[in-house]
Amino acid sequence: MEGFKLISRKQRIFCLLVSMICTAMVASAQQEAEFFYDGGRFFAATTADLNGDGLAEIIAVGQANRSDEREYSGLITVLAWKNNTLQKLSELSFNVVHEGRDQPTRIRAVEIIRDKNQAGWTLFTVGRGGADETGVGFLHQVKIKENELIDRGYQIFDVPEAEATHGYPLAAGDIDGDGSLEIIYGGFSSTATEDRADVQVFEIEDEGLSLIGRPFENLEVPIRVNALEADDVDGDGKAEIIIAGRTRVSEELEVSAFAWWSEGEVWHHVFEDKVQSRLRTVMIVDVNGDGKKELLTGGRIELGKLWLSDLRLWDLKDGEALPRDRFDWSLGHQIRMRTLTGIKDKPSHFNVGGRAEWATPEGEVRWLGFIWEFSYDQGHLKPILSPTYMDEGVETRVRHLHLSEWGDTVASGFSKTQEGKDRAFVRILSGARSN
Repeated sequence: MEGFKLISRKQRIFCLLVSMICTAMVASAQQEAEFFYDGGRFFAATTADLNGDGLAEIIAVGQANRSDEREYSGLITVLAWKNNTLQKLSELSFNVVHEGRDQPTRIRAVEIIRDKNQAGWTLFTVGRGGADETGVGFLHQVKIKENELIDRGYQIFDVPEAEATHGYPLAAGDIDGDGSLEIIYGGFSSTATEDRADVQVFEIEDEGLSLIGRPFENLEVPIRVNALEADDVDGDGKAEIIIAGRTRVSEELEVSAFAWWSEGEVWHHVFEDKVQSRLRTVMIVDVNGDGKKELLTGGRIELGKLWLSDLRLWDLKDGEALPRDRFDWSLGHQIRMRTLTGIKDKPSHFNVGGRAEWATPEGEVRWLGFIWEFSYDQGHLKPILSPTYMDEGVETRVRHLHLSEWGDTVASGFSKTQEGKDRAFVRILSGARSN
C-alpha cells in the first residue's frame, strides 16, 4: 500500500540516532577544492572538457545580486581546477527584458552539449525573469569556445491566460533515437487556481532551436514541474521524459505527482498520501546493474512542523508506476531534499543533497546543507553511515549535485554570511582530478 503511514517506533529511533550522530559529527567527505562568489547564489553546475586537455571545467549558474537581494542578474561562471584550487576563467551575466524593462533574473538549471562539428560547446540555461507572481520563464543559449562565453540570447515563455510562467528544470536526451541530443525545457504556468506543466522539446540546429513538440500538453492532471529527466528507460534507443512536482487535489491539499512520456503516450501517477507533499528531484537509475532502469524520486512530506524526506524507487511498466521501496527520514525539525546524483562505478549507490533545519547548542535554529550516500541493497533503500554537513557556522543550502564523467561529485549552492549576505559556493567533494 502506497498511502502514507506514520513512521514506526524503530524508524523514529533511527531518526533520533541520526540526529545524535549529526550533532557531534565532523564532515567526513573528502573536500578537494572550493570556490566562493560573494553576493550571489548558485543553483546548479555541470562539467565539460572545454579545452580538450582531458580535464574538466566547471560551469556554475545562478544569480548575481545587485543593489540588494531583490535586484539580481542571471549568472554563469566558468571555473578551472588547477593546483588544487578552483579558478575563475570567465563570467557572463544578463537580465531578461519583459514588459519593456530589465527583470530580476535567476538561472535554475543548466545543460551543456558538444556542437555537432566538435568546434565548441553550447550551454543552455533555464530560469525566471521577474517576480514569482508575475515573471516569465526563459531558455537561454551561450556558445563556449576557448573559455569565451558568447551570448546567443534567450526566448521567453509567456502564456496569455497565465499570471506567471516559470522555467525550472532542464534536460537533454535523444528523443527520436537519431543519435543527436534534443534540449528539453521544463517549467510550469500559474493561474490563481492551479499550476500546469509546460514542457517543450527543441531540436538543436546551427541557426538556433526548432520546437518539435510539447509532450505533456494534454496531461490530465495539473503538475507544478520541479524536476525533469530524459533517459532511455525501456531500452528501445529513445529517451523517455519524466517530470515531477506536485498537484492540487483539494483546496487545502497538494501532493506529490509525476508523469512520463514515451513515443507519444503519456501516463501520470499521483501519490495517495493524505498529507502535504512534493517532489523536488528525480533520477533514472539501474540499481541492480541488470540493464533495466528504474525511477528514483526524492521529495518531502509535511507533518505539521515535522518534515520528512521521502525517497522512493519505482518500476515504470505498461503505463503503471509500480512502487518497489521507500525510505523516509528526518534530520532535526525540517528537511528539504533537493537533488540526487549517481556515484561512478557504483550503480546501486547514489548521493542525496539538500538542507536540514538544526538547532545549535546556543538554541539558534539554522539550515545546514547536507550530502548523504544511499544504496539499494537486498531489496531496500539504505543510508550509508551518516550524512556530511556543510557547516560554515552560517546557514548553508546544497541546491545541486552533479556527477562528472571523471567521477567528481560537484556540489553547488549558497550560504548566508554573518552579515546576512548571500555567498555562492562550488565544492568538489570526491574523485577530483587536477593539473
